[in-house]
Amino acid sequence: MNIRTKLILAFTFIALISAIVGSVSIIITRRVANDFKQITEVTNPQLVALGEIKAEGLGVAISSLEFSLIESAGLHAPGEQPVIYQTHLNNLDMRLAEYQALIRTDQERQIAAEIVQLVDNLRTTSEGLLRAAQRGVNIAEDADALAMIADLETFESTLVERLNDAIALQTAELQARNRAAEDSASLATFINILAMLVTITSAVVLGVVISENIANPLDRLKRAANLVGEGRRDVHVVVRSGDELGVLAQAFNTMVEDLRATTVSRDYVDSIIQSTPGALIVLGPSTEIVTVNPAAEALLNYSEAELVGQPMQSILADERLDAMMDTLSLSRVEETFYRARDGHVIPVSFTSSIMQLRDGTSGVVTVALDITERKQAEAERERLIDQLAAVNQELAMKNHELAEANRMKSQFMATVSHELRTPLSTIIGQSGVILAGMVGDVPERLENKLQSIYDSAQHLLALINDILDIERIESGQMKPNAESISLSSLAKIWHDRHIDAAMAKQLDYEVLIDPNLPRRVIGDQKLLTQVATNLIGNAIKYTETGRVEVDVRWWNNALVISVLDTGPGIPANELDLIFDEFHRSEAARKNGSEGTGLGLAITRRLVRGMGGKITVRSKLGEGSRFVVVLPLQVDLNGAA
Repeated sequence: MNIRTKLILAFTFIALISAIVGSVSIIITRRVANDFKQITEVTNPQLVALGEIKAEGLGVAISSLEFSLIESAGLHAPGEQPVIYQTHLNNLDMRLAEYQALIRTDQERQIAAEIVQLVDNLRTTSEGLLRAAQRGVNIAEDADALAMIADLETFESTLVERLNDAIALQTAELQARNRAAEDSASLATFINILAMLVTITSAVVLGVVISENIANPLDRLKRAANLVGEGRRDVHVVVRSGDELGVLAQAFNTMVEDLRATTVSRDYVDSIIQSTPGALIVLGPSTEIVTVNPAAEALLNYSEAELVGQPMQSILADERLDAMMDTLSLSRVEETFYRARDGHVIPVSFTSSIMQLRDGTSGVVTVALDITERKQAEAERERLIDQLAAVNQELAMKNHELAEANRMKSQFMATVSHELRTPLSTIIGQSGVILAGMVGDVPERLENKLQSIYDSAQHLLALINDILDIERIESGQMKPNAESISLSSLAKIWHDRHIDAAMAKQLDYEVLIDPNLPRRVIGDQKLLTQVATNLIGNAIKYTETGRVEVDVRWWNNALVISVLDTGPGIPANELDLIFDEFHRSEAARKNGSEGTGLGLAITRRLVRGMGGKITVRSKLGEGSRFVVVLPLQVDLNGAA
């Protein structure tokens, strides 16, 4: 065999080897393209984020409504916080941030903005519902709360629709990338065929030199492709030539980078499944259980090995699998019952969705939450509502009885007052005539007795008048009139009415009138005078030495009447009692002064009836100050 033959045989062998290598390269490239197509069909991070946003959004709506219903029923411990709701809300914010970080196109930004707005609406409505429940609002009956619940459902359904739109957009993008991958594979096939032809021609001409430039790079590509097929994503092929092999190597490296960037690892998916707080169950095409997470094992008290392969019907207490399957396309929360290992029935709320498998079949992913406590709360709420209805009915009957008793009391008081005041007026009048000497001289031994009769009758008449005033105030008959009043003139009347009584006890008596008083105000002169008379009369009656000072001033659109005395004062333990009916202070009892114990009670009721308030400050042994504040309207049209 000569050299020429050897060279020809060598070149021919090289050509055959090159053809084989090219064929293998074509097969490997097609396989890589097919692998790339299948891998890119797996859900990318955007789809995962959108799915989690949907789940957390539903969780926010459900947990806020659940917590609000329980809170409004008063079943939470004081200060208890909506932990599940806050967890869903925090997770929703994190998933929303992850999704926004992955946005690349204007269309995705527009959809993301709508989703963010809907999430804000959902957050605002659910927080409003929680605040209403925490204020004690009955969520099931309050119109505003029911409106917020309706808004919550609207925002929830709208959010799910927009998330489905976003998922559809990402799915369309993945399909477009699949088509691009197929085009790239076809192009790679064409390049490989072309490279094979060039290799065969070049091998015959150039021999070993050409083989060194082609066979070795192809071998590196083959080994790299095998590593990618085994699941490696850190492969990088180094080819420094600028020919088709260099382009192919660059395309291969780009493909590996894309795979590394877009493929969610199995460990990551498993981590999501294992950490999901709800009972997650994955069903196969025949509704057999394929996968469960620890939450499902804990809920049902089964191990994963015991559940996998069993039909879904085996854990459904109400055997409504067909009805459950019918709701998959509705994207809503449903309720059903699971049966645990020990046979007890567990009420759950669940969501489910269809999952497309690689072999073209469909599976189902369900996530269920145990709502046993919620159901118990609802039952307790119904019991409390029935109990409340019974109590309300009983209260209505009691109110009717009280109204009838009050009517009879008013009728009795009117009758008694008439029957008592007529003979008392006669006694007072006749005894007054006799004491005045209008029927002749009265013996001294009878004069004291007549005076005692006269004073006692006056006291009894005052008591009857006070009782009647209390009755008129309680029945609403004593209402303030709106008339134009001169406050300065009224203050002078108060001064003149009590000056004689003060001088009789040698007390310093003074009425101070604020020069800034309005000329005229709108009020009830009779009631104002009764209030002032009661306070000034008490001050003079219980003050033996010193002074009584009345201050009438205008402050912050209100009349302020202050009555100061240097009397015995009121013990601190009686300050909250002196405005009660028939209560007389210790000082009044020691003083021996006559009184009914109704004056201050009437005064407080009159002040409150005019929209004001009365306060007292006192120090035992030094005196007391009563202050009345009455908001009055200035009469802008009144004369000076």
